Parts: sequence; structure tokens; C-alpha cells
Amino acid sequence: MRNIVLISVLIIALLVGFGTVIFYNIQDYEYSLELKESISISEVYVALTPEYQLRNAFGNILNNSPEIQPTIQDISMILGKMSFENKGSISRVIEIPRFVACVDLSLTQSYNSVGRILTSIGRPSTYAIWPIYSTNEPIFNVNSNLPHVYPGPITSEIYPQYNNAQNNNQPSIEIKRGDKTNYYIYLKNAYLNIDGNDSTALKNTKIEIYDLPIKDYNPLSEGVNFQNLIYNPTCDVLSKEFEPVKTIEII
Repeated sequence: MRNIVLISVLIIALLVGFGTVIFYNIQDYEYSLELKESISISEVYVALTPEYQLRNAFGNILNNSPEIQPTIQDISMILGKMSFENKGSISRVIEIPRFVACVDLSLTQSYNSVGRILTSIGRPSTYAIWPIYSTNEPIFNVNSNLPHVYPGPITSEIYPQYNNAQNNNQPSIEIKRGDKTNYYIYLKNAYLNIDGNDSTALKNTKIEIYDLPIKDYNPLSEGVNFQNLIYNPTCDVLSKEFEPVKTIEII
């Protein structure tokens, strides 16, 4: 008799457990992604390499001269937004996607200029950049030759490069019942190297957004491994394994 009671209790516990999991996963939950089709050069913010950092082959600081071309050292811009809405009856922990922005400069006039070809051979044409997510809208400084300064810290920033199955130290994002949370997706002080003194140098830049798997991805193409795909992706590897979820042009 006692065994029958224990088995009955175990069966009820299992049914309750399975029922809870099923109920949690069938709740009405919506995720939406709104990436821009194009970005105007007026919405792209750049910081120039300070002139005092320009040195010759011997390490000597170069004086100001017309021959010294300004160089853009980093860029900032908003790529779009994503939202998570919980229409269910209990709170839900969400999984933040891992986007990577592949910035392709090969069609820009600055990258194809004669001066660049003569003085900057070997400078890459593509950069794989991790965007940042935040519930706060980022505000960037106007173009300048100084690093960007932001009006107060953005404490809600999330960095997707750390959000993967083996190394997930991101805080859990919980959406309470009936709540909707919006995240801006943007680049902030993202390093690249291109001649120019303002954002017009980035006209015709193509930005492909890739969604990387959070768990181990299989299969892998020849020459692709988890190091250069999941942890330190390159544009070449991304284009081999995935189709971009969006292609944005700077116009």
C-alpha cells in the first residue's frame, strides 16, 4: 500500500512538473527585430585619430602638414531595435540574441582612393564588430577628433559576445507578465581604420548583421572552428556559415 502511495505521489509530481514546463513555454510571447534599411551619414558619428598619434617609421611625431591625411579610428551609430513582450500570465526569462555587425568598406571612395592604396596597403576592408544593446537610447557626440563622451553612464548595456552556452555571464533578463522591453542595438566607439575627416568617408559602407548561435553550431565548413566563429568571428567565416539577417547601407 505504501509503495502505491509513493508511486502515485511521484506520478503526480512528474505531471505537475511537465505541466509547468509546457505551460511556461506555450505562453503568448513575442520577439520582434527592427533593423534599419539604411543609415544616413548624418547619423554616423566618427572619432579621428589625434594628429599627435601620427608618427613616422622611426616613431617621431609628424608635424601638421597637408600631406597628412586624417584617419577615422572609430564609429558610432544606431542599427535598430528589438523588443520582447510577455503576454502570458507568469514572468519569463528571455534569451538575448548574439548579433555581429560585419562592416564592409570596400565600396567607399575613401578605401579605394589612390592615396590610401599608396600609403595604407594591407589595411582591411571588413571589420567584424560586436554591437551593444541597451534599454537607454544612446546619445553620441558630434563628429570630432576626440573620443566620444556620453552624457552619463549607460548602466543597462549588454554585450552579446559574452552570451554563449559555454561562457554566459550575462545577467538574466526577466520580462514580467504584461511587460514589454525594448533594446536599442548600436555600435559605440567601434574600431576601424579608414582615411577621412568626417562621416562622409563612410558613404556606401555595407553593414551585414549576422545572428550567431548561442549553443554550439554544427556542422562547420572547412577552415571554420568555434574560435573564429563563436568567440572571435571574422566576416569571411560569417559569410561561409550564415546568411545575414539584414544588410544596412550607409547613404
